[in-house]
Amino acid sequence: MNYKLIPLKDFKKFIKKRTPKERKIIDMKLSILSDDITSKELDIKQLKGYDNTFRLRVGKYRIIYEIYKNELIIILADGGSRGGIYK
Repeated sequence: MNYKLIPLKDFKKFIKKRTPKERKIIDMKLSILSDDITSKELDIKQLKGYDNTFRLRVGKYRIIYEIYKNELIIILADGGSRGGIYK
């Protein structure tokens, strides 16, 4: 199944600040995620206390997203470094 990725304002801001090389890597990981949300290639963990909210590890960055399986969409909420993204 191919999920539609919907970036929110904070995620767009995060992406703009990345280098072209970092953007390419993030795009590659998100492409894999949209094709297969349970891919073993990705480092994905569900956030404690949330039903459909997950984090994707891409190097030193974490991307927070929500999955809506009945609508086949992934909401890209935010991204940031390991120390600051969970606050």
